[in-house]
Amino acid sequence: MNAPTTEEMKLVRESFDRVRPIANFLASQFYNRLFDLVPETRSLFKRNAAADQYRMLMTGLATLIREADRPDKFSSFAQGLAIRHVSFGVTPDHYEAAAQALIETLQQGLGSDFTGDVRRAWSSFCGALFTEMRHAASAHVT
Repeated sequence: MNAPTTEEMKLVRESFDRVRPIANFLASQFYNRLFDLVPETRSLFKRNAAADQYRMLMTGLATLIREADRPDKFSSFAQGLAIRHVSFGVTPDHYEAAAQALIETLQQGLGSDFTGDVRRAWSSFCGALFTEMRHAASAHVT
C-alpha cells in the first residue's frame, strides 16, 4: 500500500481537526460500529475503561496523523500499536473492520463535509496504517 499523498494527508488533517470537538462521541460510535461488524472484539475491551479507551483512540490517531509525513516515526508508532494490540487479542483480520468502522464513523461525524475526496484520503491513510500494523503483528505472532 502506498503512503497517502500530501493532498490526502491535508484532507485527513483538516477533517480530523473538524471532529476533535466531538472526540468522545466519535470514539464511542467507532467502538459501537466495530462491535457491530466484529462482535467478538467486544470481549477484548474492559467495559469500565471506556473513557480511557476513547482517549487512547483519539490520541493515537492524532499521533499517527502528525507523523504521517515522517515515515520512520509513522512506521515505528504503527508497529508498536500492532504489537500491543496482539497482546490484547487483536488479530490482523480485525484491521479491515476497524478501517470500515473508522471511515463510517467519520462520515457520520463530518456529515456533508465527508466528501468523496475525504473518503479516499482516509481510505489511503487507513490502508497505509493497517498495512504497517499487519506486517508488525504477523512478525510478532510467528
